[in-house]
Amino acid sequence: MTSIRTYTGDIRVCATCAQPAFKESEVVWAHFDEQWDGIWCPYFPLAGDVIVVQWDRESLETLRGQYPDTHPERPRRRRGSAA
Repeated sequence: MTSIRTYTGDIRVCATCAQPAFKESEVVWAHFDEQWDGIWCPYFPLAGDVIVVQWDRESLETLRGQYPDTHPERPRRRRGSAA
């Protein structure tokens, strides 16, 4: 399970659903664990083609901190909450 909050590699955007994606292997991009079933993507849990984003440090940290967690086995995080 890969969390957007702790992932340190390249984060791109799935061109199909516009949600963040990470490089799971040399050729495969996937959606983060927080997305679970909270998005609709025909490739889920994988990502479709990805778009390169030139994140600056602040925007990437904001994304990580505010991205909603839709996983059903964890309590829901409110936007901006630290825990």
